[in-house]
Amino acid sequence: MTTWFEAPSDRYKIKISRTSELDDNERHDVWSVLETNMRDLYIHSSLGWDVTEKRKELFHPNSRFLRVFNDNDLVAFNMFRFELEESIEVLYW
Repeated sequence: MTTWFEAPSDRYKIKISRTSELDDNERHDVWSVLETNMRDLYIHSSLGWDVTEKRKELFHPNSRFLRVFNDNDLVAFNMFRFELEESIEVLYW
């Protein structure tokens, strides 16, 4: 279920969603923010920039998104995911 939160200033709104709740336009906006802010950092790191793998990781079925809007514009997001690895609960963000 998608949830909206409004900051006291009404300047920013926060929306929490699962991957399955994002439509194509919302996925595009999330990807654009990631690419704009992180692409060069990944290219110059040991991880590299693999578009296919990064999209797969970002939009994993277990991913959840905390998205921040100013009016209707996406200005920031955080992706997080709960996983179980070798019987240990982990959180990726």
